[in-house]
Amino acid sequence: FDVRTRIRGQETELQVLMGTLSHSRARFCWPSREATQLAWHTGHLALFERYGGVPLWVRIDNLKTGVARGAGPSAVLNHSYEVFARACGFEVDPCRARKGSDKGKAERSVRTFRQCFGPVFRQDWLSLEALLAALDARAWALMDRLKCPVTGTSVREAFKAEQLLLQPLPTMAEPFDVVVSRKVSRDC
Repeated sequence: FDVRTRIRGQETELQVLMGTLSHSRARFCWPSREATQLAWHTGHLALFERYGGVPLWVRIDNLKTGVARGAGPSAVLNHSYEVFARACGFEVDPCRARKGSDKGKAERSVRTFRQCFGPVFRQDWLSLEALLAALDARAWALMDRLKCPVTGTSVREAFKAEQLLLQPLPTMAEPFDVVVSRKVSRDC
């Protein structure tokens, strides 16, 4: 989703990728000046770094950077995103169209975002990096304040347990946004 903030006194529109782990409900967000395929991949890697690993499944809304057409189980994934997901080791689970129950945690995260992260965007920031550091600090503070609905413990405690089940971080040097196929002869 998009938000407006001020960076060095200039009003700036940012795209925010929010990720919520399903068990612990640990939430992180990553702002970007762009909503490109490369930004989508970079944002996922940034969230995975904050999680300390990669979940087996990633549920996404039906954005064009993730889904080329359709929705839910019959969705056709964006080819670049499909290859990116395979390289990172996760499966993509697109939400069904007009089924709020498919993305209830995501919708709840947006409400939490507006309540808890919203005030961060109302300040003037020296840089996007400074804003990101403040968002990370707010996310960690929320983990101590909020309770995990599954375990009844703090989100931070549930998050520590969930991290043990995540896959290792991908080893790619940087994300990619272009995937091409080339025909080659048998001898390459």
